[in-house]
Amino acid sequence: MTRDPEAVARSYEQRINKGIMRAYARGILLNTSKLPKDISPYEFARDYVDTVTENIRLFLQDKPNKMEFRLESACDDTEKLWAHLELSGNLEAALAEWDIKHNAALNKADSYQRRSILGRLRHFK
Repeated sequence: MTRDPEAVARSYEQRINKGIMRAYARGILLNTSKLPKDISPYEFARDYVDTVTENIRLFLQDKPNKMEFRLESACDDTEKLWAHLELSGNLEAALAEWDIKHNAALNKADSYQRRSILGRLRHFK
């Protein structure tokens, strides 16, 4: 499954100081605790996306059972996969799952509210 690399990089750019992006930029590429000012978070994110995409492409190059599946055309590709595998069940329900957003980047207000809620929940242990 692939997604527009630009959109993926823009998403990761927002998380440059967290998780895999922090590890990639500061640990794997630079081995430093501070990011240089002359390289943008987007450039690190785009490099990460390109690196992971190429690694996956190389891994899959000799695999016989594979399919191009784009997130931007997920419904069409789900229908193709469904037909190819001769699946049974509720195709409409399966397609409806693509309308649900998972792990969407939070805006600052949502992030603050989430941290605030998590902080209050800690008192209930």
